[in-house]
Amino acid sequence: MDALQMLRNFLIAFIILMTLIVIVLIILAVVDPTEHTMPTGTMMSVSIGALLFVINNRLIRKQEKKLPK
Repeated sequence: MDALQMLRNFLIAFIILMTLIVIVLIILAVVDPTEHTMPTGTMMSVSIGALLFVINNRLIRKQEKKLPK
């Protein structure tokens, strides 16, 4: 595993972790919106963006496997 692949795996894991944290914050903001100052729309857009990034990376990996070496 080279350095670029390690960095890519780290970024994917980091984005997944941030997405999970943001989803929890969205649930908390919906349950009690007065205690959480970050707008729900911002959190939702960040989590959707992170999710699309992860899906995009998985699709790229599938395409890379299909390419002849």
